Amino acid sequence: MLLLPKLLALPKRLALPKLLAQALDAGFDQRPSEEKRSIYSAISAVGGDEIVPELEAEMHRGNWFSRSQDAHRATVARCLARLGTPLSRMVLERGALSKRGPLRKACEDALMGFNDRE
Repeated sequence: MLLLPKLLALPKRLALPKLLAQALDAGFDQRPSEEKRSIYSAISAVGGDEIVPELEAEMHRGNWFSRSQDAHRATVARCLARLGTPLSRMVLERGALSKRGPLRKACEDALMGFNDRE
């Protein structure tokens, strides 16, 4: 596993898939919170519309009755908000209309902090 600073030193086209692979790894939930936060922050800093489908799928994935999944879902929604693209806004707006409470709440909260990229 490459360290985060080494990943960020790579060109975007090489770093982004590796960062996303770490975030989508089955053992990601067992990592320390600070490490997970750093990875999602890096994804939102270097990513764009090309990663929105994977983040949307991740936001919808998982056990709907697990509280730890609620926190993960909220983190992914915030990552989408930090991307700040029209596509990421559309995904969050669609999620805010969900009948699934945890998803709806994560998207509503993320939309309040949406950061349009210019």
